[in-house]
Amino acid sequence: MRIRTPTDFGAIARQRRRDLKLSQNALAERSGVTRQWLVRFEKGGSEVALSKAFAVLAELDLVVRVDALRSGGDAIPRLLIPNMTVSELRMDSAKLSKVREAIHFIDRDSSNSAVRND
Repeated sequence: MRIRTPTDFGAIARQRRRDLKLSQNALAERSGVTRQWLVRFEKGGSEVALSKAFAVLAELDLVVRVDALRSGGDAIPRLLIPNMTVSELRMDSAKLSKVREAIHFIDRDSSNSAVRND
């Protein structure tokens, strides 16, 4: 799900809280925030501390993933490289093909490019 505004962020947290059948009081207490803070967060208040927001998300079993966007607004594909040695890759043609495909997307001009295992 794309989050573009603080309102989007709060709405997702509010819906998840409701799905889990948690009251604002219960979630606030479990997260270590006040109910008033949680109300502001769920309404999309832009002046919320990230540490508190992440505490709430943790209680809701939600995670945040950040993707870089291309100029057209599409997410740049994540590079998922299997954690294998070269000799193991040589014996597994499907995984070797996946590595070759992922490497195709690496921007060789960028000094910050890195391939990581997630």
